[in-house]
Amino acid sequence: MSSKTDARAPRWLLPLVAAVLVIVVATTWMASRDDSGDLSAERPATRSASPSPDTSPQSRPTRPTDSPKTTPSATFTPGSLESVKVGPAEFRRPVPLDRSADFGTGITVRVVSIEAVKGVATRPGDIAGPALRVKLKAANSSRKRVSLAHTVVDVSYGRKRTPGVGLSRPGVKPFPDAVAPGQAVEGTYVVAVPVEERDRIQVFMSYSASEPTVVFEGSAV
Repeated sequence: MSSKTDARAPRWLLPLVAAVLVIVVATTWMASRDDSGDLSAERPATRSASPSPDTSPQSRPTRPTDSPKTTPSATFTPGSLESVKVGPAEFRRPVPLDRSADFGTGITVRVVSIEAVKGVATRPGDIAGPALRVKLKAANSSRKRVSLAHTVVDVSYGRKRTPGVGLSRPGVKPFPDAVAPGQAVEGTYVVAVPVEERDRIQVFMSYSASEPTVVFEGSAV
C-alpha cells in the first residue's frame, strides 16, 4: 500500500510547481515594466534641467536704445514728463540801477522805480516788515511775441548778497504772460530787505531758462 502512495506523490506536485513558476515569471515581468516606467519618467526631468530660451517680451534684456531720452524734442510742452537738459545759469554783467539791461534777444528791461514799503506776510514763509517794491519795464524790439509767463525777479542785499524773500503784498503785479512786438509791459514785485542793508542791492530778472539773467546793481537808500 505504501509503495502506491509514494508513486502518486509527484503527480499532484506538478500543478503547484507550475503555479510557482507562473508567479515568478509574472513578478519578474512586472518588475521589468516598473523599471522601464521609472526610466521614462526621469527622462523629461533630465531634459528640463537645461533651461530653454524665453522669448517673451518681459524677459528680453533692455537695449541701450530703450533707455529714456534726456534731450528735449521739438514739440516739448510745459508740464509734460519729458526730461530736459538745463545748463548752468548765465548772468549778464551788472548794470547800474538807472540804466537799461539787454538780454540780447530783442528784450530790454529797465528799473522804473524802487520804493520803501511795509511788506505784508500772507503765505507760509513770508516775513512781514521793511521791504522794497521794485517796478520793471520790459520792451520787445523783436518781430515776434515773447512769453513772459515764467519771469522771475529776485533781489539780494548787503555785502554778502543775501537773497531777499519775495512777498505778495502790497501792490504786487507780475508781468503779463507775453509782450507783443514793438510793445512794452511793466511788472511790480515786493521783496523783504532790511533798512540797514539797502546801500547795496542787486535786482535779478530772468524770463526764460534758455536765456541769460540780467542784473542791476546800486544803492536803494
